[in-house]
Amino acid sequence: MYAAFVCDLGIGNVRSGLHPVQAALANSHGSQCGFCTPGFVMSMYTMLRNMAAEGKDAPTEHEIEECLAGNLCRCTGYRPILDAFKIFAKCDPAAYTKEAVAAALGMAAATAADNSGTGSGQPAAAAAGMLQGLSLIGGFAAAAHKVSKLCPSSGLPCDCGNAVISVSADATAAPAPVAATVVAGGSSGTAAVAQFAASDTQSRQKGGCCGNGVCGGCSKQGFKGACAAAATRLLDVKLSSEPIFPKELKGRSAAALVLEGPLCVWYRPTSLEQLLSIKALHQDVKLVGGNSEVGIELKFKDAGYKHLAAVTYVPELSEVRVTDHGLVIGSGVTLTHLMELLTHQVQTEPEYKTRGFAAAAEQLRWFAGRQIRNVATLGGNIATASPISDLNPLWMAFGAVFTVVRQGSEPRQIPASEFFLGYRKTAMAPDEVLLSVHIPFTRVTEFTKEYKQSPRRDDDIAIVNAGMRVRLERRTASQSGDGNEWVVAEAGIAYGGVAAKSIMADKTMAALLGRPWNQVTLSGSLAALKSDVAVGPNAPGGRSEYRNSLAASFLFKFFVHVTLAMKAQHPDTFTPQLPDDYASAATQFQRPPVQGVQFHHPVPEAADGSAEVGKDYRHMSADLQVSGQAQYTDDILLPPNTLHAAFVTSTRPHARLLSIDASAAVAMPGVVGYFGADDVPGDNMIGPIMHDEEVFATQEVTCVGQIIGVVVAETEPLARRAAKAVQVTYEDLPAVISIEDAIAAGSFYQAYGNLLQTGDLHTGFADADHILEGIIRLGGQEHFYLEPHGCIVVPAENDEYTLIASTQAPNKHQVYVASTLGLPQHKLVCKTKRIGGGFGGKETRSVFIHCAAAVPAYHLRRPVKAILDRDEDMQMTGAALFCLLDVVGTASCLAGLV
Repeated sequence: MYAAFVCDLGIGNVRSGLHPVQAALANSHGSQCGFCTPGFVMSMYTMLRNMAAEGKDAPTEHEIEECLAGNLCRCTGYRPILDAFKIFAKCDPAAYTKEAVAAALGMAAATAADNSGTGSGQPAAAAAGMLQGLSLIGGFAAAAHKVSKLCPSSGLPCDCGNAVISVSADATAAPAPVAATVVAGGSSGTAAVAQFAASDTQSRQKGGCCGNGVCGGCSKQGFKGACAAAATRLLDVKLSSEPIFPKELKGRSAAALVLEGPLCVWYRPTSLEQLLSIKALHQDVKLVGGNSEVGIELKFKDAGYKHLAAVTYVPELSEVRVTDHGLVIGSGVTLTHLMELLTHQVQTEPEYKTRGFAAAAEQLRWFAGRQIRNVATLGGNIATASPISDLNPLWMAFGAVFTVVRQGSEPRQIPASEFFLGYRKTAMAPDEVLLSVHIPFTRVTEFTKEYKQSPRRDDDIAIVNAGMRVRLERRTASQSGDGNEWVVAEAGIAYGGVAAKSIMADKTMAALLGRPWNQVTLSGSLAALKSDVAVGPNAPGGRSEYRNSLAASFLFKFFVHVTLAMKAQHPDTFTPQLPDDYASAATQFQRPPVQGVQFHHPVPEAADGSAEVGKDYRHMSADLQVSGQAQYTDDILLPPNTLHAAFVTSTRPHARLLSIDASAAVAMPGVVGYFGADDVPGDNMIGPIMHDEEVFATQEVTCVGQIIGVVVAETEPLARRAAKAVQVTYEDLPAVISIEDAIAAGSFYQAYGNLLQTGDLHTGFADADHILEGIIRLGGQEHFYLEPHGCIVVPAENDEYTLIASTQAPNKHQVYVASTLGLPQHKLVCKTKRIGGGFGGKETRSVFIHCAAAVPAYHLRRPVKAILDRDEDMQMTGAALFCLLDVVGTASCLAGLV
């Protein structure tokens, strides 16, 4: 077997030079904790690499933002990241306002206070200020005769195209340290794009570095333009950093595989016949496309599949055909490829034929992130039968047909509207495989639309989604009796997120069929919809009233959409019954590219030559972070014989522990032991202020996620499986879940709280004209550091220990681990090189994990590593808590009581 992959370290590193993508991010303050940074770099690098390989032009700002939509950043913020990468885009020069230029060149905000922000031309005063700023921040002398254009790639004065700038730079002057400066839509001081253009001219030939179709400067002069000359002083970028794909893999054909493991058998068929044979032999086999759903089932739902089959190399599942009636797409086609296919059809076929394709492509824009769409398959999304699938309501409403096959039988076709039978249940037999999906073309007076409402627009699951389709027919006076009118000949209305499966709104469709397209029909269909979509108050997911109203609003929006489309298409025969103020309901959401401005004030030299205070410097670890070389706790090379820990945690909010049986876990090969409260050599009580928290629960558990014990094994997966094998018996006790529950139960912390009082409270209320009362509720918030909690405990001689932790408080780890082990503090040394975010969540809540992991290290005298998964971290470590305020105060706020 062969494999080839490129990681962040592979395209550039600190020793041999950074790739322009890495350098751009490092010099634009685009990393802080750095844990997410390699992901951003690789997303952007992959996009540029793929576009260049396909001969496409430089990406637009929208394409870059969409490319990064699947990447998360918690601490840096997205503005500097987007600004860093927009140097690789075809930018709109109009975004380069005088204010942005002033900010980019280190000028004070007051210098650009008179900027109107409407043009890209620079008056003489601004030009002088720009060049003065260049001298201040660039460390080189520059004189210009005329400044009329900026390079959108670097944010610096540019000599590209017709607007030539005469700039001379002292080639021998030593560059001074430069602070990265950000402009709206770009990043000055980060001219790595010029180097990128020099090594990848093909992607710039159409747009030029200035996006005007002509490049007479930095791109085509081989990194010799004025802005490029300035850039060479700012960055040391890697001249050639494009890894070559191994030629041995290009022509290699995949072979069928059967891999037997201790937990399951993995199949990799290379033909539909092989796949159907496997399915006939093992009807419980789970088909794996992108693993975006199966991975979740295995990891979080303990699915325990005994047979898994990868469908990636089954060519019949990746076939695509355009027929006279529509598009036939194999079930193994990825969602990214599906989006490209649909978009291509929209661009090449008449508009009226591809309205369904356009709707599906638009829905895919908001389907997960690009990383998921790159691997997730069309068939996987359908067969999963999720009740909140974004695509299934579209296939149902648009009249799509699914083709399924089994060994020894002819393929059979199932309308999408009849495919979903219940929660995660479909009309496929256990030995059948979804082969393809037929999406029909639309007709001239047939209209479709997609809808989705989610908490966030990007990369989030739907609260409610819908697909809608109608075909209108014109009836003559003899047919209608009322003169010419357009009536509904066909209708397809489907919803997701309102039931245990995606549903067809049958009563709503019946209320539309044969009726004229007017407000009377709309009112009737909205009334019928209340029977089709009736989310009850106890429905899973809650928000019943909101979900019901969303369903109705989608139908209303669709009515407006079709009305406006018919008005434009048939102005002579269609009379819309639509108030003017309704038209905005059909407005498509369009977000302009993100723009931001950051001012960097020049710092004058002090009398003694120092001028450090007030300067902005690049992150000291930025180069390490953008190249993936920065080490976090989970990256540290482990000593020999290291064991991996997994925690046994409470599944009850409040319960008495009756028994703990770890025999099944300890009996597993490779499991070294189970440790609990009885194994603590020192004090089992810890706490940041008061010692009121147990390292291991003894008699009761008081929250879900509280540590009961720890299992250590030779590998992390084995430790996790063993931890799940530990049997804990509970006796449930009354639980206080909310603040309201605590108030009702009189459960208060008597030793905490302060009372602040000033003036005469009672007199103040008595003399007040108005008394205001109300309740304020503040929801809790997860700290959501991207690096979860983790620690390594390394024993040494004479009961000495080295502790490595992802924490904001290494001293607390030293103190409390020493207490837990019953050792003096001087025998423990705690180290923290860096953490992948903390925000207070790693101040005190990382200690108990380290204490628990130290116990097996103490008894076994072997290093122990414990790294939490994201779900474990959020369950075990707590968050910023909920708050409830009952407020009474006077209108003048002279007296108050909280």
